[in-house]
Amino acid sequence: MDACVSLAKNVGEMRTETELLPQCWEQINHMYEERRLLVAQSCGELAEFVRPEIRDSLILSIVQQLIEDSATIVREAAAHNLAKLLPLFPNVDKYFKVEELMFQLICDPSGVVVETTLKEFVPAVIKWGNKLDHVLGVLLSHICSSAQ
Repeated sequence: MDACVSLAKNVGEMRTETELLPQCWEQINHMYEERRLLVAQSCGELAEFVRPEIRDSLILSIVQQLIEDSATIVREAAAHNLAKLLPLFPNVDKYFKVEELMFQLICDPSGVVVETTLKEFVPAVIKWGNKLDHVLGVLLSHICSSAQ
């Protein structure tokens, strides 16, 4: 992963988007969970080296697929790296998708995924919400509705 980050730093946005991210996409359904885990990690690590519109489209789409992975370790890494992605989202366009993913992760059958979500992803959503004003109010309203 360190080598991929170093490469992304040196080659720039366009080559990262056209050369590194397609490699990640190809590994998303790999039979070995270690490869899928690497894809989840790359989403958080490479996001700062691509254009914002790629972050909240392609990278978010990759993480969304990994949240449904059969391997607990991959779902946990997806939750962790989704928390790393949020501060890099430029606006609230994807808020409802992010909220949906948050609730999906909170309801995950694995306790470790739920714990990672509660410790990392939920605080990241709240912090993102504070930065983006109205999101926090929307989030609290939906949490209350869901709890009821």
